[in-house]
Amino acid sequence: MLYFDYNATTPMDPQVLEAMLPYLTEYFGNPSSLHSAGRIPSKGMRDARRAAAQFTGALREEEIIFTSGGTEANTSAIRAALAAFPERKEIITSQVEHSSVLKLCREMAGQGYTVHEISVDDQGRLETDKFLEVLSDRTALVALMLSNNETGVHFPLQELSEKIKESGAVFLIDAVQSAGKIEINAAKLGCDFLTLSSHKFYGPKGAGILYHRKAASFSALVWGGSQERKRRGGTENVAGIIGTGKACELSLSHLAEEQKRLKGVRDRFEDRVQKEIHGVTVHGWEAERLVNTSNLAFKGVDAEALLAALDQKEICVSSGSACMSGAGSPSHVIKAMGFSDEHARSSLRFSFGRFTKTDEVDVLVVELKSAIEHIRGA
Repeated sequence: MLYFDYNATTPMDPQVLEAMLPYLTEYFGNPSSLHSAGRIPSKGMRDARRAAAQFTGALREEEIIFTSGGTEANTSAIRAALAAFPERKEIITSQVEHSSVLKLCREMAGQGYTVHEISVDDQGRLETDKFLEVLSDRTALVALMLSNNETGVHFPLQELSEKIKESGAVFLIDAVQSAGKIEINAAKLGCDFLTLSSHKFYGPKGAGILYHRKAASFSALVWGGSQERKRRGGTENVAGIIGTGKACELSLSHLAEEQKRLKGVRDRFEDRVQKEIHGVTVHGWEAERLVNTSNLAFKGVDAEALLAALDQKEICVSSGSACMSGAGSPSHVIKAMGFSDEHARSSLRFSFGRFTKTDEVDVLVVELKSAIEHIRGA
């Protein structure tokens, strides 16, 4: 199998699995227990929290809340922000956010909130002038992604953070797709909340991180015991947290090397595809974007048919966000960039990662060209 869908999920790094295994066997104790069986898991979690704080740029370890993943983290932050300012009834997000943000914001529109979904240009860049037009002292929450999960295009959030702070709004950054691919520093970004999902950077599924700036108001989404400093009740997923901490450590140590290598892999792929296949559009090619992500449209080709043809060759790619697969509708991200439904339905996402080899990408280009020629000739 050749895997080019790292933005959907990453394989767990063997060192992450190795770190987790003892906490699935001999170190099985409840970290809240005061006896010896609980002390080792408790210490392991403290070490993981320290690693997560370093990875996110948090100023304090207690600003880290471990969750079940990015969706829970986003939901917790959005609910907490709206609870903090019940008198403010406006939310600002963008048209290209992940469904865990967009769907909840749209749900709030049915509960009396005005939701501003800011548009993007044809490269997928946030139209910041339109953002600033609607930002006001009526804004309760600004919820934006750092890097788009389909195109990889970055939003200039650090540039906007001072204006958001002046408005008094709560600032949530969805950094799920950025983790392990670019440097993340929550303190420099100036956000109140920042969310990550472990399985996006070679950690386990079912584990995530919510950065909560200490001074920002917070009300728990999940009630119960006093875990996570009373911010998320329930016995912790100890092994998942240990794995997340290890994934944070490894991602920090690999970051500079992987950025350079993956940019070379992506550029080689896009150069060959554009030279060898006609009618190709590279989405976001003029914008700053993740070095591992390539979202391409192939004129006259149905993306689902192309995906199926590649799958028969045991080549794994994506037609968009894994969370929206099976929805049957064209990508909301590509449509927001001004493209037609037909164009959006001709688009595939290729995303590379830590274990991608250059010769595998060369095989991908050959098989991609063959499949497209077959579909176009049918």
